Amino acid sequence: MSIHLGRAWAAQLGSVGGTLSPHFWDPGVQGGTMKMILLAINLCFCTDCFKWAVISALFPVATNSDRLLSYSHHENAIDCLRLQFPVEPNQIPVFEEDNQTIAIHCLAYNEENKSFSIVHMSKEMHRHPHKITLLLLDSPDGQNKHYVWVKYLSRLIASKFTNGRAHHVCLSCLQPFTSQRVLDDHEQNYMMHAPQQTVYPTGEKAKLSFDAHHCEFPFDFYLVADFECFLEPVPNAKSVVSTHVPSGFCVYRVSAHEEFRSTPFTYSGVDVMEKFFDRVFAEARAISDILLRDVPMSPLTDVEQVEFERATTCRNCKADFSPQNPKTRHHSHVTGRYLFPACCSCNLALKPRKRRAGGDNVDDDYLVPIVFHNLSAYDGHFVLQFSERNTQNTQQSPARQRTPTLVSFR
Repeated sequence: MSIHLGRAWAAQLGSVGGTLSPHFWDPGVQGGTMKMILLAINLCFCTDCFKWAVISALFPVATNSDRLLSYSHHENAIDCLRLQFPVEPNQIPVFEEDNQTIAIHCLAYNEENKSFSIVHMSKEMHRHPHKITLLLLDSPDGQNKHYVWVKYLSRLIASKFTNGRAHHVCLSCLQPFTSQRVLDDHEQNYMMHAPQQTVYPTGEKAKLSFDAHHCEFPFDFYLVADFECFLEPVPNAKSVVSTHVPSGFCVYRVSAHEEFRSTPFTYSGVDVMEKFFDRVFAEARAISDILLRDVPMSPLTDVEQVEFERATTCRNCKADFSPQNPKTRHHSHVTGRYLFPACCSCNLALKPRKRRAGGDNVDDDYLVPIVFHNLSAYDGHFVLQFSERNTQNTQQSPARQRTPTLVSFR
């Protein structure tokens, strides 16, 4: 099947298919043709294409859908008295005021971003019974515009993402979803705002790279902790039968350096949370004192020296050494032992990290991670409740979910 738009408009649609988007004009898309995606009536250079595009959406026909005669008897079904033809997008709200059962959703192709953009979307899109999506085309000379009805928005917008399956497209951001239920949940929030366009990066900007290589190396020290609790009845309570009250804890310093390991510290008694924070801060000070020694690097062995001289890339980030990022000797600041050849950037990034408060480094205060058992579901509640009551400097960072039950805060 073909679309008859006159030679000039056909040439424009052909160029759209060739230069704008391959799936836009591809007869093999979704097993159909362009006529199945767009309905363009044979109007040549008629200026009232907006009216006929709307009528074709209101009164679809099974055969000869590209012929004007199929719709001519519905010409007076809509009110176009206040429109000035050819219709500019800023006149669409006037049309909607005169036809209060119709909501217009108009798209255009953005050549700069190689994607569709929303020219107009009715504020009453979900209140009016007739929702019509139009596509605004430019004539080859750029002097005229032409409206066509988009019969299947999913095939036009989502075909390059969906592998032949029909999807549900949000009218506000043009994102495809796999089910109507997901789209309905999404639109409850999105339709409250002005239309938005998602622009995907291209070329080098479309590539993701991992550069936080310092996160691949373990801390020299970290703490492992766990709380024990008992249930305390709540008198005269209607819904809450009992509360969980901490009865004790255990804190254990973990380190790869055997000489700096300590035995687990346990406590059971009153003022559990106060004792817990006292112990944690005491451990943090002891660890900071160890890291503050900043042991100088020991002399390299002959094997290590040869390895360092032959190295041409950073062992950490795999980047080549350069005058701007030269080769350095990375070593342990706890033992002084040489570790591997690293670039200058990685050598600085792998130093023991200082704790940050309010965005500033705190002198002589290193970051000490604490690993809890069941932090997000249980122990974390006691820590945060006590911190909110007793300190002003505790900052809870946004939850960083790596698994459904892993959360962190500072």
